[in-house]
Amino acid sequence: MSNRLIDFSALNAYQDKKTQTELLSQRFGLIEALKYNTPANKVLTPTLVAHLQQVEGRTTEYTGLKESVITTTSTESFTIPAHLSTSEQKTLTAVSIFSGFQVYPAWFQNNTIAMADYLANKYDEVFMAMASAKEVLIAALLDTYKNQVALSVNQVNGGDGTFAFDAGLDTLTVNKAGQKDTLFANLKTLMRIAKRAGNYNIVVNEGGFNLSLNEIAKYSITNSKNLDFIQNLIPKFFESLNVAPESFQFKAYLMVDGAIGGVQNYPFDFRMGTVVGQKVWGIMDTPAPYIGERLNVYHNLEAVDASALGDTTAHLKMTSMEEWGFLDKFFLVTNYNSDLVNRVNDIVKVTGATS
Repeated sequence: MSNRLIDFSALNAYQDKKTQTELLSQRFGLIEALKYNTPANKVLTPTLVAHLQQVEGRTTEYTGLKESVITTTSTESFTIPAHLSTSEQKTLTAVSIFSGFQVYPAWFQNNTIAMADYLANKYDEVFMAMASAKEVLIAALLDTYKNQVALSVNQVNGGDGTFAFDAGLDTLTVNKAGQKDTLFANLKTLMRIAKRAGNYNIVVNEGGFNLSLNEIAKYSITNSKNLDFIQNLIPKFFESLNVAPESFQFKAYLMVDGAIGGVQNYPFDFRMGTVVGQKVWGIMDTPAPYIGERLNVYHNLEAVDASALGDTTAHLKMTSMEEWGFLDKFFLVTNYNSDLVNRVNDIVKVTGATS
């Protein structure tokens, strides 16, 4: 009589093959604002952009021409004023954000997590962390170069809402009534009065304009008052969790289109695709998620003892390890301003009061 084997596998714990992750999603409005403004930035000429993409190991400067004080008279004369201009050099400095991960292919043998699922999640984690780090740098740039000259608010304070410029904080503040009515129209007016006419965009904390937008949605043509017209006055705006509202209803940076710009930098070995043994340098052929730019990439393959990972069968004692490094190296640029203390700049910090 042959042996009969009884299958007890149905009693084992069921393990689903779909891997669940904890990674939360968010919008990166500061990066979007940077990409939106870059094409209109006055400093970034095609020649300078091409240089910045490849420069390394040397200082890069551009020349700014200071505005002259021009005098006029009511009498013609052979005495012509000199009106000579003064120039100065401005230095551009690259910044770097680097991250990556290691992976052990043999680790996924007899593992409920598929290597493809693990890698997809790891890419997301790394690129999202790098995007957040980049946004912190962009936010710092905006705050460093925010306008410090008091804006004239008298012309916009005749109706609902009050605007005030806090010289101590270099911040334009609007009260709650103004957020519900005149916010977007008056921001444009204030910029024109300050000789910063043009098209504008704003980056604001996530949900920062909800009070204003909900008020517009509440009052339309069939209500006691009509705020539909304000929709045509709203500049393009971006929202980001990396702009902290602090104690305000909102915190935002209002910019003339092109106020900031960014250029990616690709060092020599990454551009050349250098290969040394199993070490490979290169550039991503498509933009990285969340960051929206092609990154510098380093890949390495090593033979390692990975038994410390929790090897119970000695199959990781002699195994392989892959590592990926991602470098986001770039220049952040603002439009030329020779004197931030005394000249109006085209980046204005705006806050919404809670009362």
